[in-house]
Amino acid sequence: MEPQRPNFERTPKEIPKQEKVSKPIQRPEDKPVVLAENETSPAQWVCMVVGVAFVLVGMAGFVLPNLFGMHLGWTHNLVHIFSGIAALWFGVNNSLISAERFSYIFGAIYGMLGLAGFLFGSNTTMIPPTMDYDSFWWRLIPGYLELGTADHIVHILIGSAFVIGAWLTARKLDRMAPKGTTWH
Repeated sequence: MEPQRPNFERTPKEIPKQEKVSKPIQRPEDKPVVLAENETSPAQWVCMVVGVAFVLVGMAGFVLPNLFGMHLGWTHNLVHIFSGIAALWFGVNNSLISAERFSYIFGAIYGMLGLAGFLFGSNTTMIPPTMDYDSFWWRLIPGYLELGTADHIVHILIGSAFVIGAWLTARKLDRMAPKGTTWH
């Protein structure tokens, strides 16, 4: 006679309750579940719109390195393209929660990058001859990733858009269900 193997494909309701348990087990089915995937959240919209803009600016920067007064070098363009792909992935292929978390983190990073540019940038004579004088020139990676005032302003605006989108999504989720809700 062959020994019986446990069935690991049972749902939590099919698992028998243990008799002697010191603490009550709280199972996910005990909490209200809200399926919020039916509509696109503000964080997802921001991820999609800014993601497309990132990819387009990254590609255009190879041809127009001084687009909108920004300093788009080869490395800066690659950062924009990869950032755009990441934002698009979180905007299209993920849940509201992951888009919200990505937006908070990404927005904070871009916002701090813009603020750091104003704090650490300084006027310098090392500006490439094709660029205008910039009192907040910041050489993050000299020769590869150099940012100016226009870059700092755009980074702060992008960071703000991501944080606002995430905040609006969090407010929307809070209005949709009571505290302690499990989101799927």
